[in-house]
Amino acid sequence: MSVTSFLLDWSFPPNVVVGLVLMVALYTRGLRDLARRGRFGRVVKRRHVAYFTLGLLAVLVALTSPLDTLDERLFTLHMAQHMVLLMVAPPLLLLGKPVQVLLLGVPRWLARAMARTHHRTLWLRGLTRRLTAPLVAWLLYNAGLLLWHLPALYDATLRSDGVHLLEHLYFLGTGLLFWWVIVEPMPGPSRLHPGLRLIYVWAAAIPNALLGMIFATKDTVVYPFYAWQQPLWGIAPIDDQHLAGLVMALPGDLIEFIAGAVLFFALMTPDTDLILNDAENIAHQVSDFSAFIRR
Repeated sequence: MSVTSFLLDWSFPPNVVVGLVLMVALYTRGLRDLARRGRFGRVVKRRHVAYFTLGLLAVLVALTSPLDTLDERLFTLHMAQHMVLLMVAPPLLLLGKPVQVLLLGVPRWLARAMARTHHRTLWLRGLTRRLTAPLVAWLLYNAGLLLWHLPALYDATLRSDGVHLLEHLYFLGTGLLFWWVIVEPMPGPSRLHPGLRLIYVWAAAIPNALLGMIFATKDTVVYPFYAWQQPLWGIAPIDDQHLAGLVMALPGDLIEFIAGAVLFFALMTPDTDLILNDAENIAHQVSDFSAFIRR
């Protein structure tokens, strides 16, 4: 396969396209509502829109580009796809303040029903609070990373489109839960002290690095599925596995190191705009969210 053929090997599954188009439509509608209220530029700024857009583009690349269409040929591409779904798309989406904007973009009757149901249903409120609890989110994120790479389960994702879709949904979903604790996209008290958030994100680099190093140093092919495929560009399966391990360990841990560095800088400079939930923004967000529930 030539480089040109590789770069043009995109596929657009209807479920991915419809989901992304729906997100764009709802987010745009929510932004218009904020602009009408005179809140755009205060609650949500241009940088938040840019973050959300980049997050959607990251999901698009992960699920429609050669990272997806050729992941059965190269383990390295599959690992890159997983890193995007776990470590690139989620923080970008959450930095775009998606909850507030998307809820404003939902039709009023549905938005009112969703807000009231969540507010009045005790078990549902408890579930959402538990899922975003730091320890639960951390365990779901890292345990899932390890479990989905067990040979039997990983092989199932390569042989079944349904299992593969479930894997992608799990990675994106737990990625959102994990980064929710760090980004804190909703107004309210912090679930974790800034110093503990630093430990939280850097500790997540350990399982990722260990798994990556196993792939990078093991001298036998972990997943026989790749050994049966025709090598792409003449890359032997064992070399592909070593490269995949490096992709997992180095860029993946670099992202979490950068996130930790940002948290450390914010902790050392509390008077800067790096603090996400400053008092003024919280006041605006609470005001808008209260108005949304009442409407």
